[in-house]
This record gives sequence, structure tokens and C-alpha cells, in this order.
Amino acid sequence: MIGDRMEQYPQVVQQVVEAGHELGNHSMTHPYQDEVGLKRKTTELTRADQILRKFQPNHRRLFRPPGGYIDDALLQEVVHRGYKVVLWSYHQ
Repeated sequence: MIGDRMEQYPQVVQQVVEAGHELGNHSMTHPYQDEVGLKRKTTELTRADQILRKFQPNHRRLFRPPGGYIDDALLQEVVHRGYKVVLWSYHQ
């Protein structure tokens, strides 16, 4: 989930959690990762994680990079933080 949307619609997030779904980190504001530097990427990840913890304190660490863009530096960072990267396959 996108962090700023979780802040905007907390009741929807709560419904998702109550329905038994896992929440995943999709950044704070959904910047396309190929357009921002590593510092911004990690800040986005951290801020969204803080919000996720409010709804699901023991959430699995799943990360789907916006647009599917992930470089080696970001991959190393998310793996270091214990995240599993989740992508999709329609264009890859």
C-alpha cells in the first residue's frame, strides 16, 4: 500500500487487515524509482513502513517498487532491511 493513501483512508486499510490480508510497502508517495535517488527511495520506504506498523505491527516485509523499477542499490537496501521484493509479470 502507498503510505500517503493509508493516511488518507485509514478505514479502508483497517478493513483490509480485518479481512485477513497482509499489507505490503509500495512507498510513501509512489515516485517512480528510476527518477529519484537512493536517499529518497529509502526515505519513502521508511515512512511507509512506519504507517504500515500502525495497522499491522508484525507485518511481513513485502515491497513492490513503484513501476517495478528496482536497481542494485535499492535491492541491496530492501534485502538488508529484511524485505522480500514482489513484482508482477505482465511486462517483464
